[in-house]
Amino acid sequence: MYKKGDIWISAILYFALGVILLTIILAAGLPAINRMKDDFTVKQTQDLMINLDGSIRTVYHEGPGSQRIVSLDIGRGEFLVKKDLEVIEWSIESSALISEVGVPIQEGNLFILTESSAVSGKYIVNLKLNYTGVGLNLTYGGPEKLSGEVGLSITNGGESKIVLTQL
Repeated sequence: MYKKGDIWISAILYFALGVILLTIILAAGLPAINRMKDDFTVKQTQDLMINLDGSIRTVYHEGPGSQRIVSLDIGRGEFLVKKDLEVIEWSIESSALISEVGVPIQEGNLFILTESSAVSGKYIVNLKLNYTGVGLNLTYGGPEKLSGEVGLSITNGGESKIVLTQL
């Protein structure tokens, strides 16, 4: 009645069962965590862009010489200031479905569009502020693509000219 090996076999089976359970939990939980993280990033950037738009419009309405400094914290995605088109745009590939695919949504002056991606289960979310035809002339002399922590100075240069300067 030698049962020395029974303890080791039981220990290995329990260890294997624990690894299998952890793998199942992670396989089910990680996609949900990534969707929540993407959703939070989009909501945070949406608030950032609404605040940026509010600052631009406030400076515009206050008249020549008015100035505001806005700090942007761009963690993920592409944040672009397209000076030729007078458009500020942010896009990210996300696993979270933010809005119905192909249907633009307008929240104040912010346009939100979710598009299908080439990868199954992924979407491209675009947030856009468009100042074309609004009556203000948006000028920007810095790099088109912004990332990380960035400070922007918004100045009313007179004659409907709003100047964005990266600090």
